[in-house]
Amino acid sequence: MSNLINISVPKIQGALFPANDIKTMKVYGKESPVIMTGSIRAGDVKEGDGYKPMAYGQLGVRAAKAETRDKKEYLHLAIDGGLQGRLNKAEGKDYDYIGSVDCGDGQEFTIFGRKMKANETGTNFISLSSGEKKPKATGNGGSGASAPAAGGNDMDDDIPF
Repeated sequence: MSNLINISVPKIQGALFPANDIKTMKVYGKESPVIMTGSIRAGDVKEGDGYKPMAYGQLGVRAAKAETRDKKEYLHLAIDGGLQGRLNKAEGKDYDYIGSVDCGDGQEFTIFGRKMKANETGTNFISLSSGEKKPKATGNGGSGASAPAAGGNDMDDDIPF
């Protein structure tokens, strides 16, 4: 699938919440259950081929567990408009997850995730923020960028990844 959009802002942010209903999505030809859904706010999203983002440049995100060839789990992100990304667990860091999001223009964001709990509802979620946009790297993405400051949390493993 080709990209229908390009993300043209210097940074993105968003959140992933546990999925309420069971759905599947294809991850490299294999059906995988969607375990989290949410959105990223990308502000100035350039539309193309009839695709129109949600209000305020939000793009829907669906996340499914996947495995690398050497059997390491990661979270595959399917982003509205034909974009993709991934999140890996980040052991021993001041954030819980690190990965990358394809911008659709040959560049990518390093993306950081932190386990959080909503104050009003008590719902657990992953807060997403990015480093600066940069030319697409080869490999698993996410290396070499500096992380945003840690928010600190005491989350249990209520989040399914």
